[in-house]
Amino acid sequence: MLRLRQGICASLLLLSMGSASAAPGLQQLEIANPARNAAAHAMVWYPTAASGSEKVVGANAVFVGTAAQENAPVTEGRHPLVLIAHGGFRSAPHAANWLAAALASRGWIAAIVTPPRLPRGLPDATVFEELVLRPADLSATIDALQTSPFGDHINADKIAAVGFFLGGYSVLALTGATPEPEKFAGSCTPDRLAIDCPWFARARLDLSQVDSHFLNADVFDARVRAVFAIDPEWTHLFGKPGLQKMRVPTHLMNLGAAANAASPLSAQRLSAELAHAEYSTLADANAYSAFAQCQARGALILQADDGDPALCTSGSPGDTIAADRSAIHQQLITTIDQWLSKHLAISR
Repeated sequence: MLRLRQGICASLLLLSMGSASAAPGLQQLEIANPARNAAAHAMVWYPTAASGSEKVVGANAVFVGTAAQENAPVTEGRHPLVLIAHGGFRSAPHAANWLAAALASRGWIAAIVTPPRLPRGLPDATVFEELVLRPADLSATIDALQTSPFGDHINADKIAAVGFFLGGYSVLALTGATPEPEKFAGSCTPDRLAIDCPWFARARLDLSQVDSHFLNADVFDARVRAVFAIDPEWTHLFGKPGLQKMRVPTHLMNLGAAANAASPLSAQRLSAELAHAEYSTLADANAYSAFAQCQARGALILQADDGDPALCTSGSPGDTIAADRSAIHQQLITTIDQWLSKHLAISR
């Protein structure tokens, strides 16, 4: 997604540090999805009573990292599980660490599920299979966790999923929303532009020539009991009959003022057609608010490396939003934690 200076492209930078309050635990798992040729990965953040050595995970020259205690013991007892799916086709692996770590500190086992990286360069038609592979990765993560040492610490009756962007689509599909293959060909027409249409156009991908029957794959997982989707992509594929198959409590959120109905990230239509859905907006936010906080010089580095400085600015030249993003993160953390806890009947 981003072309950073040589030496800062590494997705994981670990730095020793201390902290006034103990950081959550962190373990990484390979996730075997039988439908893939390569493993997906899960970064599993969890509550721990340990107070040992801490590391900063995911820091680089652009983004601030998140403190963790690697391989610390899990706090005794059984905890609710939340799966977190972040980003689009080219999502970064550490974009949601801020959310997972905060939820772990509030008692959740929080697993960020990252698919295998797509080949560099322009895509081919197989990229669209991610629409069914990503939800399957989430199910495979539950399987892997339940058969790992985490299995003794997970409350199997209290499993939720949170998704941003394509991850939002994934968690909706995971919990019963069924796409209509016949809608796929129109995803990049002038009146309906999916998020990555310019990328597809550069690759000369004609969606009308793509066999969309792969969307008929059954990715429903009854183990997931509540879902929170933020700025979900590709929701135009869900027709009303397919949405009516969802039976779990669902919260739909747009970052920023209520999105225009034609926006590829708008969740308003879904909220009107889902029987168990709530809809909200976070007026002071924008789509970039879902990413980690930026370093002080993050926007300048992105600009110098032909990246998008808007990832670190509010829209005004040179206007960083690090402080605002921190406040927005706190609002999101509290809203997600309280809403999921309510609908999974979690008491603390």
